[in-house]
Amino acid sequence: MKINTLPVSFLLVFLLVFSVSQPVRADVMKLIPLLTKNLGVTEPQAKGGAGAIFDYVKQKVSAEDFAKVSSALPGVDSLLESAPKTSDLSRQVGGLSPAFGGKSDLAGGMAGLTESFAKLGLDAGMVDKYVKTILDFTQSEAGKAVTNIIKGALV
Repeated sequence: MKINTLPVSFLLVFLLVFSVSQPVRADVMKLIPLLTKNLGVTEPQAKGGAGAIFDYVKQKVSAEDFAKVSSALPGVDSLLESAPKTSDLSRQVGGLSPAFGGKSDLAGGMAGLTESFAKLGLDAGMVDKYVKTILDFTQSEAGKAVTNIIKGALV
């Protein structure tokens, strides 16, 4: 008995094409237990700190790029809601040009992150630890393209 392999071959090609072209997606809420375990923070601190970092990224990248981040990391919008609100003053100082006595965008943004972390009861040194954990998570769970978007906003 001869088996027609054409339908099977077509199915395999179809699955290969569509599985490769689909973006990688990872539930960002899997990041929260990782932060609490690795950094010794509470769940509200994990959500708030991650939300503050993603909020910073959202402010620094195009809407199109952040849409890619949100698509690859479902749940990121709920983390944004958990981020402590920073003062208008820290946002204004961060936005001033260095030529006018303001901080660079990165320094000003980091001041805003430091303020958010302080509101969560975390010191400024935790910002780097969160960033490293988030970049490691996105690299392994959402892929290089999303990680590069986030990294580009933070560096």
